[in-house]
Amino acid sequence: MGQEATLSFARKYGGYTADVYESRRVGKKWDSENEAVQQLLEYIPEGSKVLDCPVGTGRLFRYFNARKFRTSGLDASADMLEQARMAAEKVGGTLSLKEGDIRSLPFADGSFDLVVCVRFLNLIKRDGVEVVVRELTRVSGDKILIGIRYIAPLSDLRANADDLVRLASRPLWLAKWLLRGSDMVIHKKKFVTGMIKRCGLTVVQTRYVERRWDGTDYVMLLLQKPGASK
Repeated sequence: MGQEATLSFARKYGGYTADVYESRRVGKKWDSENEAVQQLLEYIPEGSKVLDCPVGTGRLFRYFNARKFRTSGLDASADMLEQARMAAEKVGGTLSLKEGDIRSLPFADGSFDLVVCVRFLNLIKRDGVEVVVRELTRVSGDKILIGIRYIAPLSDLRANADDLVRLASRPLWLAKWLLRGSDMVIHKKKFVTGMIKRCGLTVVQTRYVERRWDGTDYVMLLLQKPGASK
């Protein structure tokens, strides 16, 4: 993930895409994601300093504002930031927005109590994921909240009777993936757990947003830096 990738994201999420992004994020999956975020934010003290990156349209502001967070947002897309500014005007609260690169955040080490990264880590390959999470970890003084989809190993599916359908459906998913491809990068669960350890983080809380028929799980993970408060 380099400078060209950052520019590509800025172009991809500009213009019309930014205008309609919020209106298309409705339905059961999105409600489940919002609920998971709200639940995990309960573990963060009111008034905390928070960075949302990439901030997108600022759709999480209302949950941050409910916790009286001092919120900053960063995104590569100027058009997304404009949508975020309008969202912030609706909910009020303390807010600062910047255009920038998630791989090189313009903030000092430990600047925030919580850093949030939702709906991004499956848009980049796994080498880029670790670069981004390390940068999120650098600017956080305490916790990181990430949303990520991973493919569960067959051993996990075999061990759970409720996952038999997902196990049987795995060949269909692989065939679909090979034939049609996808803009989404599905990481292996083993990589995700290993990456978290390599970044020196521990999982404090997990919320499952979606457990799909193809054996993939979309989860929200509240992570903690070593030596930080519980």
